Amino acid sequence: MITNDYWTVDLEHLGGAEAGDKLVDVIIGCRPPYSVCVQGKWGAGKTSLMRYAMARLGGQPMGLAMGGGESHASELPAWLKESWEALVAPHQELLREQLARRLDESVRARFQRDDALVMPVWFNPWNHRGGDLVVALLQELRAQMTFFQQAPGFAQKLLGVSVEAGLRWLDKMIDGLAEVRKDWSAAGTRRHEARSDLQRLNLQFEEAVVRLVAPRSGVESGDWVDAHGRSFPVRRLVIFIDDLDRCSETEALLLLDAIKLYLQTSHCVFVFGLDVVAIRTALMRDGRRSEEEAKAYVDKLFQATVFVPVPKDRSAFLRKLLEASALPEGGDQYATLIGLVDELVEPNPRRLKNFVNGLSAAWCAEPDEKGSLETFELFVLLHYLREAHPDVFRFLAYDPTRLGDLTQALESGDQGLGLPKTTPSQVFFRSVFRHAFALAFEEGSKDPSAADHHELATRFRERLDRHRSDAAFVARWI
Repeated sequence: MITNDYWTVDLEHLGGAEAGDKLVDVIIGCRPPYSVCVQGKWGAGKTSLMRYAMARLGGQPMGLAMGGGESHASELPAWLKESWEALVAPHQELLREQLARRLDESVRARFQRDDALVMPVWFNPWNHRGGDLVVALLQELRAQMTFFQQAPGFAQKLLGVSVEAGLRWLDKMIDGLAEVRKDWSAAGTRRHEARSDLQRLNLQFEEAVVRLVAPRSGVESGDWVDAHGRSFPVRRLVIFIDDLDRCSETEALLLLDAIKLYLQTSHCVFVFGLDVVAIRTALMRDGRRSEEEAKAYVDKLFQATVFVPVPKDRSAFLRKLLEASALPEGGDQYATLIGLVDELVEPNPRRLKNFVNGLSAAWCAEPDEKGSLETFELFVLLHYLREAHPDVFRFLAYDPTRLGDLTQALESGDQGLGLPKTTPSQVFFRSVFRHAFALAFEEGSKDPSAADHHELATRFRERLDRHRSDAAFVARWI
């Protein structure tokens, strides 16, 4: 079986549950309006960590209510349902305990289990790229809240909440936003008019959120007093926004600006899964800001950052991948294969999955006589070349006699470039793997300038993962 790239809430194999629980703690313990950044590279596991937090908060996956009293259709695949429901089951008690712990002692005794309400909503702007992401977000919020009215897990929670009134306010805001955008594009619109429009949009969104989760009546207002005597909302809407850094830079910045300007409310928490480096780069290109200015802008957008951990022990995760593949079986053999793959591949869940899947497919395509474990280790090294350096693999596939040149090039490293008997193929191999050798970053320059240093540092940072992998390949090959 080839492992797919679908998100999961089973984070124990990569040590992500602790980070997921930290994210839950931040969401519950913050005082809205609040924005949280879940930071990590593509494939690091941001979506899984956010989905884990969503389930712990009692979230309902996106779905579609079926007519005629039938059950609803859900985005949740069957193989994930049991894990999701196990995380959801204790959520109400978790919310009550976490929120009560933060309340003033004088009001804590009156705080009931049903006073707490957290409504998680999921939005993926990448599915709406090319359109107005702000309108798409509001429409998705409306669609999911409409579904929650009929979903068994949420219908009871929403009793006493004016969902229909909240949905009408969302409709007003969507229509009003279209009119505002039209006015802004018209010639002669004055700055103070635009500011006034933003204030009205913010008030509309505030009213919509309040109606959706916390009507202003008695104890259901959602505002209690915390341990410092300040108002503390125990009812809140949590909007998870994933893959924003996959959208165009212009789209991403427009949505971030909109959320900062008029989608911040006293009962709303935004959770963004993105690579902050990509957003900073977009800010520097779009507004011609300096690196420090871009960093300051991002710091203003997000009040907290939860980092997706780089898994320190990947053996359990790799064993799970190998056992699900069509690769050679055997207890002791797996330990050797796990160590080899772990050295060669970036410690990124998606990269590890892709490498093992590709390795499995290539192994299945080989003749029946596969040979010994040592033969398979060589196969793994060659597959690394196939994926990381396809030009090198193609060269060797066309002319296997050049394997000796590859070995000699890697054994002599950078020092071999000056040897009189250096062949063109050896120069080619050294040029490909130059970043695997310690002296490569000087690139022959005895006294590089500050600009050269900056360029070398940038190139090193961009190829940091490849440097680690190539160095492991060189060490294994020779």
